[in-house]
Amino acid sequence: MQRALGFSLPAAACLLLATAAPRPAAAQPAPPAAAALAATPAPALTGKAIMEKVDQKNRSADEVIESKMRLTEGTTIKERSLKMTVKTAAGYQDKTLIRFSEPGDLRGTGFLIFQHGAEEDELWMYLPAVKKTKRLAATERKDAFVGSDFANEDLRNENLLAYDYTLLRQEKCPGSELQCWIVEAKPATAAEKKGTGYCSRQIWVSPDFLVRQVDYYTKESGDKPTKTLSFLDFTSDPAWKGFERPARSLMVNHKKGTQTEFVFDNTKRVVNGGVDEAGLSQRALEKP
Repeated sequence: MQRALGFSLPAAACLLLATAAPRPAAAQPAPPAAAALAATPAPALTGKAIMEKVDQKNRSADEVIESKMRLTEGTTIKERSLKMTVKTAAGYQDKTLIRFSEPGDLRGTGFLIFQHGAEEDELWMYLPAVKKTKRLAATERKDAFVGSDFANEDLRNENLLAYDYTLLRQEKCPGSELQCWIVEAKPATAAEKKGTGYCSRQIWVSPDFLVRQVDYYTKESGDKPTKTLSFLDFTSDPAWKGFERPARSLMVNHKKGTQTEFVFDNTKRVVNGGVDEAGLSQRALEKP
């Protein structure tokens, strides 16, 4: 799930976040038997190639997920229940419907996201209290998702057509001895540059091509992330046909000192079960 306010960041702002590549270690003499192999090294993976492998490994045709959403500010915890239905399509023409069932003041509230590859995405919000659907402006993608630490744009699937990817370095994965690739994602299309609230994201990818963490950078945050999203407790199920999914995701807002956690009910998760596209429409949005 992958993924605040209302302005387009100039490209120059992102220059503040440029990371110098570490100096490579001095090469050691190769043993004679390995000399021929060393003369033809295997090609290194690029940032784009890593993200393509992540996409190939993790992108399902459709998915239905029920979850709890916990917002924590100091000692105050608010809990919400929701269901997310996702259907993907070639060219990142993905559709996502999110529907809240609890608490009562949010029951029936819905969000509908249409992704359009390299073109501008469409987002709608349905408010049952007034029985009205509102189409969100591009600048509203940056707004907080129902008061949480996620922005509306964070709920979209990763779209490889809308970003440029650069491999920055390798580093130990958070909470693990594994080495993660750290891939920087910067908006590449006019639509994404116009609507996103981030200069860049740094995506931590483990050797099994699972995203373990995402750091979000803005003009104001400089070289420190304004938010960090962690994907935790990956598991699999025979019914998921080889896919692995996290049991939890945690978004920490470093600026505000708050956090939002999704706890997924993986016992009810359905992967590639067949989702009727008619259920992912404005008409369906307005019929909670």
